[in-house]
Amino acid sequence: MISLESTLQEQAVSTSPRAGDIDRLATLAGRVVGATSGLISLLDDEGELTVLGRDVVATGEPLLVEDAGAHPLFGRHETVRRLEIRGFAGIPLLDDEGRPLGALCVVDARPRAWTNDEEELLTEIAAAVVTRLGLHRAVELAREAAEERQAVLASSLDCIVVMDDEGIVHEWNPAAEVTFGWTREEAIGCRLGDLIVPEEQRQRHEEGLARAVRTGESRIIGQRLRLSALRKDGSTFTSELAITRHERGGRAFFTGTIRDLTEIVRAEDEKAAAESRYRSLIENIPLVTYMNSVEEPFRSLYMSPQVESLLGYTADEWAARLALSHDGIHPDDRERVEALARKAREQGLPTRSEFRFIARDGRSVWVLDQTIPVRDEEGTVVCHQGFLLDITERKQLEEQLRQSHKMDAVGQLAGGIAHDFNNMLTAISGYAELLGYSFEDDDPRLEDLGELKRAATHAASLTRQLLAFSRKELLLPRRLDANVVVRELETMLRRTIGEQIELALELEPLLDVEADPDQLAQVVLNITLNARDAMPDGGLLTISTANVGSGPGRQVEIRIADTGIGMNEETRGRIFEPFFTTKEKGHGTGLGLGLATAYGVVSQSGGSIEVESAPGEGSTFCVLLPHAPSLSRVAA
Repeated sequence: MISLESTLQEQAVSTSPRAGDIDRLATLAGRVVGATSGLISLLDDEGELTVLGRDVVATGEPLLVEDAGAHPLFGRHETVRRLEIRGFAGIPLLDDEGRPLGALCVVDARPRAWTNDEEELLTEIAAAVVTRLGLHRAVELAREAAEERQAVLASSLDCIVVMDDEGIVHEWNPAAEVTFGWTREEAIGCRLGDLIVPEEQRQRHEEGLARAVRTGESRIIGQRLRLSALRKDGSTFTSELAITRHERGGRAFFTGTIRDLTEIVRAEDEKAAAESRYRSLIENIPLVTYMNSVEEPFRSLYMSPQVESLLGYTADEWAARLALSHDGIHPDDRERVEALARKAREQGLPTRSEFRFIARDGRSVWVLDQTIPVRDEEGTVVCHQGFLLDITERKQLEEQLRQSHKMDAVGQLAGGIAHDFNNMLTAISGYAELLGYSFEDDDPRLEDLGELKRAATHAASLTRQLLAFSRKELLLPRRLDANVVVRELETMLRRTIGEQIELALELEPLLDVEADPDQLAQVVLNITLNARDAMPDGGLLTISTANVGSGPGRQVEIRIADTGIGMNEETRGRIFEPFFTTKEKGHGTGLGLGLATAYGVVSQSGGSIEVESAPGEGSTFCVLLPHAPSLSRVAA
């Protein structure tokens, strides 16, 4: 039987990871019933048992066998036959919820009948075994929890600190050692405020702790806060703090998770500085930057503040008034611009276009609009960004250049015709004069001849104006004061414009210019007559002079402004063309040569004429002549 007992003990040890008091209970079970041996067979990690305990757990009920060799269940097991087991008693080990843990088994080498008392004794011992197993399990769970807790503390990259309701440190993980410079041994038992709270904030910390302990309330528990923290060496840094509260043994404890934000704050500062530099660049470059959505209804996602100086609308107004991006486009350009924008959105294409915006004050502002699609990581267009560049001045210069080329072409044509026509008029006048000598003084044909000569003289006057326009008329420039020319014309101008029009002279001391005084007077007179015809119901005609510019490029300005009916853009583009007139028949000369002549004279004198006008707002002609630098003056 020694062989049977030792073999069963080996099986008991092999199937139970627990020793000591559990094994002693198994031995006690065998002795109290006078059996050869007792063992405890427990389920392993895979739910397996030894042969002896398997049938007990399977039934879930006590199993008492008088002769195992003859039993229908046990007789077939090789272990039973090999060890010559005869008497067998098995009690299942069940936890509080009835789940099987294993079996308490008692074996005997002799067949025997089991009494009720023996069954009760074994059942009580089985209950004690279950209790012991529960205690062992609780201890194991507590040890595992402690090991897990220490693993979390050790592996956490954040500082984990626990203090009690008096502010005394009870836990201090390795990350806290690295971050604050205090070792765990130094920190445990010290007041947390003395270790990591800057001196100027300690009173507030202590008051907050006392309030949290007294009332159970705190504004910071459950929140993520950015606070200044103190290191052992006296340096401070920005930290992120999150606190939780828990009760243990009737006392309040607070666990703080602290993260060093030094690198994050540095990155945030660098990002903010970069954004500030970028915003400063965007908001100070001489163009408007913007971002628009791609989904309908289209809306402004961003508009730089320069839009206010360009169009008169603030960036906030642009974002709030969705229709501005549509209604603000000049009606003549709207269809073309919107078709281009629609195509760009549909196909995800960049765009470049030039068109006019109507500013808040009604001005037409030419802009260059250039956009590109912005895509996400998957290539989907999420918005369009672009810029608006004010090209109004460039457009005006282009228009002036086109006008200048057109006027040069017209001038060359007019000059060539006038030159040839003037030669013919000279011949006509000469032959008419010679023909007059062949008639008697009382010959009635002399009257017809006189009409012929007068017509030739008038035609010669027209050709001189055409030659002046084409800059082929011979001028006699001299150094003069333009104010003298204007003052000498004043009396004639007042008679010419009539009593309904008020004439105002605003003459400043001028630099000298070099020009033909008669032709300059003709320029002023022609522009004045044009102004008179633009004020049929009377008005104000102002002639002013001033020096403009600086340095070698200084100029003398003669400004002639009226309060008449004004001109539209189309008329302004043609007013200097020969024979172009808007006057009805019977008003003025009707030939359209007055302003053309003025343009030619001023251009031939090295100057220019600029015109500002709008319907209903009058017109202003600005004659600019270059300053003559010579010191001597010839009287006009």
